[in-house]
Amino acid sequence: MKDSVERIVHKGGSSILLRLAEKAARELDWQTSYGSRIASLSMGSAGKRRLALGCAPSGSDLAECIDPSSSIEAESTLLLIEYDRSFFENRPEVEVIRMRSGVCDDPDIDCWKLHLFPALRELTVGDDCLHFVKEVKLIGLDRLEKVEIGRNCFRESEGCFEVSECGALKSVKMGKGCCVKWSSFVMKNCSIEEVSIGDGCFVNCEKTVFESLSTVEM
Repeated sequence: MKDSVERIVHKGGSSILLRLAEKAARELDWQTSYGSRIASLSMGSAGKRRLALGCAPSGSDLAECIDPSSSIEAESTLLLIEYDRSFFENRPEVEVIRMRSGVCDDPDIDCWKLHLFPALRELTVGDDCLHFVKEVKLIGLDRLEKVEIGRNCFRESEGCFEVSECGALKSVKMGKGCCVKWSSFVMKNCSIEEVSIGDGCFVNCEKTVFESLSTVEM
């Protein structure tokens, strides 16, 4: 990680990328602003990861994923959350979770037990969802490949975001204005190829961890 910091400095990387790298290396406080640009971690053609600037998903980008007509999964392996009551379904055989925009923002919905879905491969959340949920922990989900979260989710409560021990994970994307009050961002022991975090996310983050990820290059 020290080498990653030096490469960002020498090659003129953005200030937000530099702060993230320094935070992981030195455990310093990380502060950013709503005007910060997006940090994107993408896989190069030679198989080496690199940090670059990119665009995080918007609701329109996720529309196809959330549209039930585009689903080819069997009903038993797809959990489509169109209303709050669907949020409370716990079926261990579920492989794909898709949440429509504007649902599950009731104050009583403050906990999401994603460990109850051990077969999960894809997690897609629309815009303006889950305002009061206090944490997202994707730990030990060895089939998980993709996570996409729309804009303005997880806004009203303090919380933490952790992705770890997900060996098949390739992509994590989050739209702007999410996790505004959350204080922790942890990513470790994952084969991540792409990470995109939108403007205004994690503006109160105090703890950032990148651990056991491959060499980061610009």
